This record gives sequence, C-alpha cells and structure tokens, in this order.
Amino acid sequence: MSLIEAMVLVFIFSIITLSFYSVISAGIRYISEAKNKLGAAAIANEKMEIARNLDYDDIGTTTGIPSGNLLEKEVITKNSRTYYIFTFVQYVDDPFDSTAGGSPKDIIPSDYKRVRIKAAWEDDIDSPKSVSLVSTFPPKGIETSAGGGVLSINILNSKGIGIPQAKVHIKNTFSGIDITALTDDTGNIMLPAAPAGIRRYVIEVSKDGYLLATTMPPYNQTPYDPVDVHASVVKNTVNMKAIVTDKLVSFKLRFRDPFGVMIPNISFDMKGGRILGNIHSSGEPVYVYNGTNLAGDSSGEKSFDDMSYGSYFLVIKNSNYALIRIDSGITPDKSAFSAVPGESFEENVVLADKSVASAIVTIRNKKDSSPITNAVVRLYNSSGYDATVNTDGYGQAYFPTAMPALAAGTYSINVLASGFKSDNAQTVSISSGLATKAINLSEGS
Repeated sequence: MSLIEAMVLVFIFSIITLSFYSVISAGIRYISEAKNKLGAAAIANEKMEIARNLDYDDIGTTTGIPSGNLLEKEVITKNSRTYYIFTFVQYVDDPFDSTAGGSPKDIIPSDYKRVRIKAAWEDDIDSPKSVSLVSTFPPKGIETSAGGGVLSINILNSKGIGIPQAKVHIKNTFSGIDITALTDDTGNIMLPAAPAGIRRYVIEVSKDGYLLATTMPPYNQTPYDPVDVHASVVKNTVNMKAIVTDKLVSFKLRFRDPFGVMIPNISFDMKGGRILGNIHSSGEPVYVYNGTNLAGDSSGEKSFDDMSYGSYFLVIKNSNYALIRIDSGITPDKSAFSAVPGESFEENVVLADKSVASAIVTIRNKKDSSPITNAVVRLYNSSGYDATVNTDGYGQAYFPTAMPALAAGTYSINVLASGFKSDNAQTVSISSGLATKAINLSEGS
C-alpha cells in the first residue's frame, strides 16, 4: 500500500507542478507581450509627433505618394527589443467636396493627407504583433492640386469580392516610388496625386495563405499577352486597376484502375491553376503551374501543397495505360479537374491497362456529340458472358466489371437511355488488349 500511496502522491504532485508551470508560462508570455505593446506604442507616438512637426509639403515618405521626408521602413532597437516601423502616407479624396470619380467631379482630389504608422515586433507589415496609429493632416489654407492622377487599386478574390488587409507592393522606378501598403476593408488602395505614366506601376500582391500575384510588362517584353499588365496613370483621371487572386489549395492525386486497385509510379505532366495570360499567336492559355515529368509514388499517390486555385489538366505519359476519367473532373474534358480556393481534397485518376483484354464503350448524343450519362450498356456473347454497366459522367462504360479479363471474341452491345432511341445492333471485337467502341444515339423514344 505504501508504494501505491507514493505513486499517487507523485502523480498528484506532477499535476500540480504542471498546472503551476502552465500558469507561470502564460503569465510570462502576457507580460512580455504587454512590454512589447508599450514599447511599440511609445515608438509609434514618437514617429507621429515627428510627422506633426513637419511642414505639410514634407509629410510623405521618401519613395511614396506623396513624396516627403519620412522613411517608409525603419528598424529600431529599444530595451533589447527590435521594432520594425512601417510608415504609409496617402492623399485622401474626401467625399465631402465630391470625389475624382463623382458627379460633380472633384478637380482637386488630394484634399488632405493621412499618415499611418505601424510599430511591429515582427518584420512584416501585416503582422498582428503590432501597434498602429493613424492621423490626418489638412493643408494650411486652401487646397491646391498636387498634380498627377488617381491610382485606385482593387484586390479581389475569384468571386469578385474585395480582399481586406492584402499586402500591395507598388513600384515605379521612373518616379522613384517604392511603397508597400495594406488594402482597406473593401480591398482597395486609393492613391491620389500619383505621377502620370503609361504602364510604369509594377504591382505585387501577397497575403498569407493566398496566391502571389504580380503585374507584367506587355507582350514583346513578356512572351505572352499577360492578364495583369503594369498599371498606368493618366493625369487628372481616376485610373482603376483590379488584380484577382485567391486562397491556396492542396490536393492529392490517386491513380487507380477501374476496380479500385492503386497503380504505382505513374508518370504524367500537369498544367493549370490561375491563368497568367494567353499565347499571342494562338490565344492558348498560359497557366501559373506547368509541371513536367511528374510521377506518383510507390503507393500510387502524388500530393501537391500550396497550389493555385483554378483548372488543372493531366497528360498520362505511361504508354501502357489509357486515361478513363478523373472522378470529379470537368465535363466534357475527362483529363481535367477544378481546384476551388481554400480547399484540400483528393482526386481519383482512373486508368485502364491497355494490355488487359477489356472494352470502353462510349455513348454520345448523335446531335451534338455530348456524352450521355446513366445510359444502360449491356455487353454479352454466346459463351455466356453478360454484364450491364451504367455510363459515367463522360458517357463511358468499362468492361469487365471485375477480373478476370474478357475472353477474345466478338461481343454484342445493347444500349438503353432515357430520351433516346435504343440501339441493339452494335458489336465490339476483343483480342488481347483494350478495345474502344463509340455509339451515337438519336433523340426520341
């Protein structure tokens, strides 16, 4: 009993010790974060006071819009803690006196300046471990035009909804502009008084968990016609620029035969994801991902992480296998599938061994060659083989339904589909490998 009591005592003591340790560790973390916030707030206030003591014309960053005497980024060490100071200054087109795109049009959209100072203890402008201060600075007297035009940048997801707090890097080497800012709650950044220039603004968009997107030079400087060309600014005009990106995806391809048995070491090529542009001569899409000489592993699987959203297209390179379908693929292209932003999923790639005596019967609409789903296909012969299969989303039926393989010979085919005339006069010859048969049905009863 004394041994059992000692073990119980040790157990209780361990629980109490771990509880105290957890409480103390959490307390230390909270104290550390509080110190970080106090230090960051003090530095941010100090930097804002510096801005308040500048002349109105000097309020701006050295590489920003507007240009001024403040640094866009500084690194400061205080109380053995390193802080990263991000300063963003922009003109505000206040709707009080209408806007540059309103009616009536505001001919001087640079109404006043807004200064945002963020002190973070991580080297990232969108870090949550930070303290931010915002202040507005009106001109001393009547507002005057700062020149240029208004550059309005909208960052949207694939559904056209604005992405808040996306990090946007804007660079114009011709005007010395190099700034990084975060979009507002609507996914917008508005930059009045941007210097005029045709396709001079290079824009890069990033956010944790999202696909990186960047503008490109026009065709000839880029080997294709890009979707997102560098932004332009025309003087005294609101210049809209929209860039679409979305959440990254992860997926696993599983290569199997029609009976569900995994097939190892399948080699393939795959392209797809976000469309970057189109080939100038042919209009063929250029995708963000283009993988060649890929291969499934010994268990018949291949994983892809942090991939672009969009459509993907496969080309099977093993000459002894034929692609039957991708289970949830894009109709009518049986070699493609779609990756929805933010999802993680598995995709079955069904392959037929060409060396196995078998048959793929494809049923299509005679009118437009579209596949007929759920058509009833019966395959039989005089030797006693008789099997019935419903066609898949691509109008295909695979035989045999289970091993062994089909015996060599001629097989009869009966087809029945709702809304179509039946066909009971088709045959297919089976020898030592995969045979294919296409049947077109006429509409009617």
